[in-house]
Amino acid sequence: MPVIVHNPKDQISPELIEQYRTIAPATIGHLVRTGFMDPGIRPIWRRVKMVGTALTVRMAANDNALNRQAIRRARPGDVIVVERVGDKAIACWGEATSLAAKQLGIAGIIIDGAITDIVEIEDMGWPAFSRTISAVLGRRYGDDGEINGTINCGGVPVNSGDLIVADDNGIVVLSPETAREMVGKFREAEDHSLETVAALNRGEKIEGLNVFSD
Repeated sequence: MPVIVHNPKDQISPELIEQYRTIAPATIGHLVRTGFMDPGIRPIWRRVKMVGTALTVRMAANDNALNRQAIRRARPGDVIVVERVGDKAIACWGEATSLAAKQLGIAGIIIDGAITDIVEIEDMGWPAFSRTISAVLGRRYGDDGEINGTINCGGVPVNSGDLIVADDNGIVVLSPETAREMVGKFREAEDHSLETVAALNRGEKIEGLNVFSD
């Protein structure tokens, strides 16, 4: 099958991106239950936060050709989101691709599959999430795949142009419409959480505070 490339959808506005930089996925999880990727997809280093517009890639097992195409087509602020069609053993991304992406201002990557060179990627401080880690690398055939189509990553449908919000606790995918409509409620929930922590730090008892389900 030939590689299919669709036109990218509009990026999420910089103003909305900035608002979501201070909203945690766990805060969003107080209010919505859908759009969260399988928790088996984890950041390769700790204390990471990643927010950006999805550029989607369906990359066939053992065929890494589309990683270069994804880097070339991604815009500054995009998050590359990769469906590896079930493969968890063959890495499709590593140090060189991460450095190239970082230099272009790409916000990070999520792979429902394997990544390699995790120490080097951590040293460069570039956000990367994957399901597994592997020293086995794929080849560049370019026989199959799709860019900017609808993919499944971590059990969640992801479209080009969706908002990605991710940190150590998880990854959530929001449509642009939901991201705009819900940002005010998410902001209120985040502020409420901060107020709760501040009250506890002042010595107040949790029984007397109006907290969420946790």
